[in-house]
Amino acid sequence: MRRGLAAAGVMLIASACGGSMSLTEYAEEVETLVTELGTQVAALDAEREARGPSVEGEVEYWGSRAAARKQFHDGLNELEPPSELADMHELAVDIMLRFTVAEEALAAKARDLEDLAGIASLWASAEIRAWQAVDEESRVICVVAQRELDETEQRSDLEDLPWIPGEMKETVQVAFGCTQ
Repeated sequence: MRRGLAAAGVMLIASACGGSMSLTEYAEEVETLVTELGTQVAALDAEREARGPSVEGEVEYWGSRAAARKQFHDGLNELEPPSELADMHELAVDIMLRFTVAEEALAAKARDLEDLAGIASLWASAEIRAWQAVDEESRVICVVAQRELDETEQRSDLEDLPWIPGEMKETVQVAFGCTQ
């Protein structure tokens, strides 16, 4: 589950390079959003584990995950990426919206649980498969975004060339944690 959060964050950062933000500013904002989401989800996972299986716990867990995901999507959607990453940013926002919808569907399904046996059916549901598919997509995009940002390191060779515009010399270092 953390892998999906990290992946989503990475994808988002890599995808945003174009509006009023510099590549570095955008990457830092996305990395912050990813870190916040990862922290929230890790805390929810730990609470769920400590609490043990319960219908009320599943309802709270999935509702809180959906709320955290929506907050992440909204924060990402508010960013104005640099133009070079505008398409990737748009893709990341779309995937995060689909991730939010998938987690909201799981939260709704959890609210319909009647007993502990229902928890197993939740994990075998079409909603969980849809959620897993979006999770995998977000991981792939995260990896691509991380790779694109890592490639800016090659620009460091241009630092001392005064005739090269600053945005063409900008390098970015972020860690999205896509493979977690």
